[in-house]
Amino acid sequence: MRKNVQRTQGFTLVELLVVIALIGIVSTLVIVMLGSSQQEAAETANIANLERLVSAIQTYRAMNGNRLPDRFDSLIRSDADTGLAADQSIQIGFNTQDFLYTGSALTKVLYSGTDVDDDGVADAGAKLLGLHPHNTTGFGNSLAVARLLPSDVDALREVGITTVYDIDPSRDAFHGNPYYIERTLAAGDYVAIVNPMAARNGQGVYRSFGVDLSNTDTYPRAATGDLNDAGIAAALQAKRFFVFGIGPNTTWVGNQRSGLQQAPECHIVSDGYYDRYFLVVGMPGGPNDATPPYPAGILDATGKTPEGAASWASRTQ
Repeated sequence: MRKNVQRTQGFTLVELLVVIALIGIVSTLVIVMLGSSQQEAAETANIANLERLVSAIQTYRAMNGNRLPDRFDSLIRSDADTGLAADQSIQIGFNTQDFLYTGSALTKVLYSGTDVDDDGVADAGAKLLGLHPHNTTGFGNSLAVARLLPSDVDALREVGITTVYDIDPSRDAFHGNPYYIERTLAAGDYVAIVNPMAARNGQGVYRSFGVDLSNTDTYPRAATGDLNDAGIAAALQAKRFFVFGIGPNTTWVGNQRSGLQQAPECHIVSDGYYDRYFLVVGMPGGPNDATPPYPAGILDATGKTPEGAASWASRTQ
């Protein structure tokens, strides 16, 4: 008696190709969804870090006699050219303060990544890319550079800030961590400041810190919405905001009086960019401003306030 043996047929080539295509589509969707989820998680953590740091610096100040931590990152290149001419000078009180705003002058002073050939641009293949472009270039730039006045040095010393760490752009660390060079603040030194010029970031940061630059008679602007030279001068005479990086060397880290356990990292920027948060210190403006330096607020690594970071995150969801 013969038994009927049923032969099992394999997949045809067309069927295999269809399955492979479906697997590819599903994998792509999973990767996209995972990437989106990671970005949203980074944005959420960033907003939480900003809010936590705002509260932490106020607590630190209250517990340390209104003094601020010392030994911040200066955000300035350690080889900044002291011979650079200022784009303009502003009368602050009885002193004239020089400012560097745009172009190669700015990139040669602010930390712009590993730059052994000193052309103001991070070298090809460098692990350290410097500050995120939102801080330094385009219509959304947040930072500018000023030279310290003698009165600035005295005022900062009164609240505890005497020493900063410049970032060495000539050394590209194996693990992506910058090298720092210690500097005691002195009159004429460079310091990063909030740039009031930019309509998108700078003016928004000023507004978050209590200075409204919307009056075009007081703060005239160009057709682009950016402040012109007269508007910039008026804004800086109203209030100046110095910017320091909250790096691993700061005395805020490990301080027994409301210190941080470690300097937080900002993960909304790509690998290689400076990923620390910024403390903004409000400084006296014009001759009638007797306000001592105070912690005006915190910015993330792209120069956004907590409000700005939350607004930007909501647009990307």
